[in-house]
Amino acid sequence: MKLDFKFEFSELSKADLNLDAIYKGGSKGNSSDDIFTKLFKGVGNMGGFRALKSFTEPEMLILTSSMDKPEWPDFLDIETGVFTYYGDNKTPGQSILDTSKKGNKCLENLFDWVHDVSEIRRKIPPIFIFTKDGMKGRDYRFRGLAVPGNPNFSQTEDLVSIWKSKNGRRFQNYKAIFSILAIDKIKREWITDIQKGNKFSSNCPKVWREFIEKGNYKILISEDNQKVKSPEEQMPENKNGKKLLKIIYDYFSKIKNEYDFEKFAGRIFQMSDPEKIPDSTVTQPSRDGGRDVIGFYKIGTNNSSYKFSYHLEAKRFKPDLKHGVGVRFTQRLISRIKYREFGVFVTTSFISKQAYEEIIEDNHPIIFITGKDIIDILIKSGINSEKNLESFLKKNF
Repeated sequence: MKLDFKFEFSELSKADLNLDAIYKGGSKGNSSDDIFTKLFKGVGNMGGFRALKSFTEPEMLILTSSMDKPEWPDFLDIETGVFTYYGDNKTPGQSILDTSKKGNKCLENLFDWVHDVSEIRRKIPPIFIFTKDGMKGRDYRFRGLAVPGNPNFSQTEDLVSIWKSKNGRRFQNYKAIFSILAIDKIKREWITDIQKGNKFSSNCPKVWREFIEKGNYKILISEDNQKVKSPEEQMPENKNGKKLLKIIYDYFSKIKNEYDFEKFAGRIFQMSDPEKIPDSTVTQPSRDGGRDVIGFYKIGTNNSSYKFSYHLEAKRFKPDLKHGVGVRFTQRLISRIKYREFGVFVTTSFISKQAYEEIIEDNHPIIFITGKDIIDILIKSGINSEKNLESFLKKNF
């Protein structure tokens, strides 16, 4: 299968589901452009949950996401095969299982069934994941066949209710963890069988059948070969991310203590994995006038653990595609790393091609946290709006 394979709108009713393929919407500019009523006869044409026959006990379920809602950061980790998905109670005034919000009841049932060791797991439907492709139109990309839960998440972690607030009013929604199964193609014949009420037909994928019958997760894990990322890949893509990054840059440009950005950088790294990075410390000025952040990364359990020390440097560069971090800055960090230490470089900009290549070619233990990473970490921590970010900065720095 070639990369970015596309199915035209006229082909959808007979198309297979190819992993990462794009399915083109119509061109009329209304709801008739929706791809899902063409791909899956009998499902609705509105909302993130598209169910066949019943929302609460569906025969087939399609989960869709625009992936651009910072307050509800649906996220697909293609390296681990974990898909994080938020429910449909996204405004105040309703309970988490309000009758008008069938999606959350659907999520609750899915995870009740997956946690039950009896035959009830057979009630779990095939779940197809699609994410929006492009800012305009109704094109979607197929991201895989999913099942509820994941071996690395306990039964108290894979479906959790979270509190949010909007305009001073609090409400709850679900955060759900799904696993993408290791299969690159869903045959049209299986979709047809499901629509006829036979999801366990001979066309049923082996990996899905084994999960339903034995609870075995065979997850699509895609190792990310280390490569030099372009400036565009290292910076926020959408308007909200760019705006938030500019707020950070401007904020630390105005405050008197220029070393507060180092504290911010240390906090960002800590927020990336708070259970394993307990704290960080900003050092005194060095001979060359710079300050560093040092800390520890904990691995293991409470009974047996080991702390790896890290050395962090931060550079507040203008967040655009012109002002990248060059070799002389990364070399400074490399020179400070001691035996059994690793380095972290945090910047509001990007790492230049030459600096990136030298780190990879020489296999230096350096982690880069660039503009895009900073925003992703903040959004995952619930800091997803201008108001929230400004409050966070004023309170802590």
